[in-house]
Amino acid sequence: MGEVWLICDVDAEFEYLRPGYKNLGQGDPGLTLGVPFLLDFFKEYDIKATFHFQEQKDPNLSVLSKYPELYQMTKKYKQEISFHVHVREDNYETRKLEISTAFQRLKEHGYEVSSFIATKNWLRIPDSPYHPSYNDITKIGDAKILMIPLTNRRLGIIIHKDKEYEKRLMKKGVQTLFSVAQDIEQPVILYFTIHCWKLIELNRTSFRPWVIQRMKDFFDFLGKFNFKSLTVKEAGTLWEESGFKPYFLNLPELTSTDTPIPRCYMHRVGKYVGPKVSYIKYKLLGRL
Repeated sequence: MGEVWLICDVDAEFEYLRPGYKNLGQGDPGLTLGVPFLLDFFKEYDIKATFHFQEQKDPNLSVLSKYPELYQMTKKYKQEISFHVHVREDNYETRKLEISTAFQRLKEHGYEVSSFIATKNWLRIPDSPYHPSYNDITKIGDAKILMIPLTNRRLGIIIHKDKEYEKRLMKKGVQTLFSVAQDIEQPVILYFTIHCWKLIELNRTSFRPWVIQRMKDFFDFLGKFNFKSLTVKEAGTLWEESGFKPYFLNLPELTSTDTPIPRCYMHRVGKYVGPKVSYIKYKLLGRL
């Protein structure tokens, strides 16, 4: 039986990126309230986590520039510091400039970063960490970067709405992944990811009790199983040092079969249409 590696990460970004956001002068409670809460929460459950802070070329869109205390807190709690950028332009040089500027800013402040989050729905990629091909990111190759795909979405291990079926789905997703892990010798990754503003009411500065309760219920349930909690960096390093090989899992599409019909159809559109468009665009134009 393979080990189950739990990777938890936090998408720590400014409030303006939140769907439905209105500039009502409430600041960035997802960052100023959500991040400290999550640091305490993961400490209570003895969980390692990676915090991907938003960092852009523009200092006004840099968490480090506006809220340096959040970096200091994350370091104090001994959690991994990472970053991500939001770039609308489909231009390689623009993306490279944003990422390299952010990387250099963190380095100048003493933060050595080894991981980076770039969420994209792809078709036909491994369910395990793998080095992509320089010619085709969906294929296994010899690129220096190690990609760690998310397995949580297809299994419903995600906090979206305050619905009973989501509670059941998160537990079933965990059970499914641990069951699959019994049939292989290599580690299986259980991914839990959340935006820092998910804990906060939209356009307000108060917490969402149902999100906090969902997290407690999920990690209490997860505590019934044996798993290894790792940061993104730790998981990548251990994977490389152990010489594990990429693989595909025969995972059920729980979010297509165990959700209400309208939600089921929405998921299928999101899963197949979006990734298919991205895949064709990538194949034809060579751009992400």
